[in-house]
Parts: sequence; structure tokens; C-alpha cells
Amino acid sequence: MENLTPKELQRATENFLNAFCTGGKEEEFVKEMSKAHPTLQQNYTRFVMKWIKEMDNKEYFDSRNEASVNLCGKIMRHVEDDMILPTI
Repeated sequence: MENLTPKELQRATENFLNAFCTGGKEEEFVKEMSKAHPTLQQNYTRFVMKWIKEMDNKEYFDSRNEASVNLCGKIMRHVEDDMILPTI
């Protein structure tokens, strides 16, 4: 996986999301991630927060992702100054 380009990883993530974001599988994934090594948990949170920040900066969105963009904006208004998640 470490040799994947960002575009290849994005496509693999699309496949993952299409396969796992149905039928409660995402809850199982979240529970498993919460058992991961603490450094990996921090890395994953940093990654998710960068996604949230990117979504908050979107200029174009439509009804398919409007709720996500709006939620990300609300999150960023509360945490933007607290986004420091160091790698330890």
C-alpha cells in the first residue's frame, strides 16, 4: 500500500467506501480502528481532519454532498485552532 500514488489510494478508498458503508459495516470498522496502535489512531484522526477541512473549503457542492459540506463547516468552526495532531 505504501507504494500507491495518491490517486490510486483515492480509488482504493472509493472501493472500500462502496463496499463497507452499508449494513452497519462502518460501525465495525470504527470499532476495529479504535483498537489500533495509538500512533495509527492519531494518524487516522489527522487524515480525517484534513478531509473535513478540505470539504469545508469546497466552493461547489450539490444535494448529494451538501449535508457533508455543511457538517464539515460546523466542525471546522469549532476546532480550526485545535488541529494540531503531532506524530509521536
